Amino acid sequence: MNTYGKFFENGQLISTSITYGASQSLTFSNSTVEQVDLHVQVKTVAQVNIGSATKSIIKRPPNPSQPNGGLVLICSSNELPIEVATQPLFKAQPNDYPNNYDACFFHCGYIWDVSSPLTILMRPDTAETYFTSLGYDHPGVGHRIFITTLSPINNGNLGTITVKARYPDCAAQLPITQSTATLWGGTPTILNATVNGTSANSMNYNVQSPAHLVVSSGSATSYSWYTAGGSGTLNSQGSECYVSFSSFVRVIAESANRCGTGHSHTFYLFAPGYQMYRIAPNPADKSVQVSFTDSEIPKFLLKEVSLYNKNGKLISEFDIEKATISGFFNQNKTIELNTSELPKGTYFVKVTVGDKSETHQILKE
Repeated sequence: MNTYGKFFENGQLISTSITYGASQSLTFSNSTVEQVDLHVQVKTVAQVNIGSATKSIIKRPPNPSQPNGGLVLICSSNELPIEVATQPLFKAQPNDYPNNYDACFFHCGYIWDVSSPLTILMRPDTAETYFTSLGYDHPGVGHRIFITTLSPINNGNLGTITVKARYPDCAAQLPITQSTATLWGGTPTILNATVNGTSANSMNYNVQSPAHLVVSSGSATSYSWYTAGGSGTLNSQGSECYVSFSSFVRVIAESANRCGTGHSHTFYLFAPGYQMYRIAPNPADKSVQVSFTDSEIPKFLLKEVSLYNKNGKLISEFDIEKATISGFFNQNKTIELNTSELPKGTYFVKVTVGDKSETHQILKE
C-alpha cells in the first residue's frame, strides 16, 4: 500500500511525498504561515484509489519562557514585593525576524496566576513604551509583575506561579501556551539522592568505583561536595559527583541558593568485600573487642553493640550515646565488652551499623 501526502500552504502545493506504510512527519517551512492543510490519498500498488482525507494542522505557538528561569526565591518577607518576569516575545519588524512578521506567533499579553497566599501586584510596564518607540506593533504588555503576601514566609515550597501567553484576534484559534516556575521560601532542601542510578540508602554496599552520585533539589542554585571520612577522590560538577575510592568513603553534598546554605545529604559508600569491623578474641577470656576499620563508622553509624547469652537474655550493652557525647570515638575505634565474670559457654555479640544488623557467636573459656 502506498500513501501519497500533499502539503498546502494558503492553497498552494508545497510538497508531495510517497511512503510505504502509515506514518509521515511534517516539518513547517521557514515562512509566515501558521496553518497547513494536509491532504492524504491512499492507493494500492496498482494505483487503485482506496480513500483520501484532508486535515488542517495548526503550528503550535511558542511557550512563554519560565518566570525567573523556573525558580522564584523569597528569602524573607522583607524582600516583598518581589519582581517576577518572563522573556517577552514581541511582534518583529521585517528586517528583524522575518519568520514572525505578519504572523500571529507573538505574545500580545500575559495572564498570571500564583499560589495562595501570595498575590499579584500589576505595575505599569516600562518595556511597553520602550519597544513601541522602536516600532514594534504589539509589545508584551504585562510580562513583568510583582508578587507579595501579608502572611509569613515559611522555609520550603510555596507553590507555583504560572504565566499564560495571550494572542491577538487573528490567532484566536491557537491553543493557550504557558510555563510555570517554583515558588520557594528560604534555603534549599535536597529532595532525592542516587548512587549509580539507584536511590541512595543510609548505607550503600557493594558500590563500584568510581561511583556516580546525584542529588536533586527544586530550589538549589549551587552545590558543594567534600569527603568527611574514609578516603576518596571527588570530581564534581553541579548536582553530580564522581567519587573514586578503594574501600570506604563518606561524602557530603551541600545545597545553597542566594538565601544561604541549606540541606545536605551524606553518602556512605562501601566497596565490595569491605569489612566494617572484626570481633576478637574468639574464644574470649576476660573481654571481647569490636574493632572498626574506620572511626567514622562508630562515630556516625553505630546503633548497637550488645552481648547476649544463648537464651537471648541481654548480658551487657555498650552505651553509644554516652560515648558519643564524651567524644570517645574521636580517639577510639574499638569497643570492649567485659566477659571476665561470665561462666564458660556460648554467647552472641550483636552489632548494628546503620540499617545493617549482624549477630556473631563467640565462646567464653
